Amino acid sequence: MGIPAGRVQGRGTGPPVISGAGLPGRWTSPVCVGLAVVGLDQLTKWWALHALDDRSIDLVWTLRLHLVHNTGAAFSRGEGFGPLLAGLVVVVMLLLVRYAVRTDDPVIHI
Repeated sequence: MGIPAGRVQGRGTGPPVISGAGLPGRWTSPVCVGLAVVGLDQLTKWWALHALDDRSIDLVWTLRLHLVHNTGAAFSRGEGFGPLLAGLVVVVMLLLVRYAVRTDDPVIHI
């Protein structure tokens, strides 16, 4: 005969439910990537300030590292808007982390 109706119901017929226990693991990758990017950015800035303070470094042919201080937010434009742009970057990063946590796309979680 057939399977009773009570057994058919409740077998994966609805959307998947995300329990609170899995969320910390979902935060790990995006937060670690974000922290690594910020850390690497700060490390290279520190290196440039100390290694290029009084000299230039010739790398290959005409490629040379030379320290230049930028007075603007981007390419010396937007002077005084640095804090506003930094706040905007923080908001965008938080939105990206939120998206990465909520999506089930495995590529995003790499």
